[in-house]
Amino acid sequence: MKKFGIVDVIIILLVVVLCIAGYSIISGKEVESSKGVSDVEFTVEIKQLTQEEAAVIKVGDEITDSVKGGYYGKVVDVETKKATEIAANTIDGTYSVEEYPDKYDVYVTIHGTPTSMNESNIQFAGQKVKIGCAAYLKSDNYVGSGYIVALDIKE
Repeated sequence: MKKFGIVDVIIILLVVVLCIAGYSIISGKEVESSKGVSDVEFTVEIKQLTQEEAAVIKVGDEITDSVKGGYYGKVVDVETKKATEIAANTIDGTYSVEEYPDKYDVYVTIHGTPTSMNESNIQFAGQKVKIGCAAYLKSDNYVGSGYIVALDIKE
């Protein structure tokens, strides 16, 4: 029968250290705390709303995440445009921009302070904020979802 020796302990410690180092490399860099974090403004595009739905969104609204409930910030700008879509003509192979009658795309700009931020990640209460990510918005008067189309870090 073989005894458990000092060499075995060193090998086990080496494996544990390598596992911890590998996990930290795979999971990314440590996330900084919110101290010293810059404010962020991001714009969410909410597509194809009616005029009545678009009119409910106002500057000054307090916005939270409708999925996890984390706080995003305040609405600082609302821009409404006619809803459009690129349509393909399969007969002659051309594309055109078509407007939807009575539908509007709303661009909601939100200003807030992230709970954590580093070079590759901005998070508001556990939700990543990056261009192209989905955002689920909730205020006292409405709930909406769209994609983040602009991001500005205020320094």
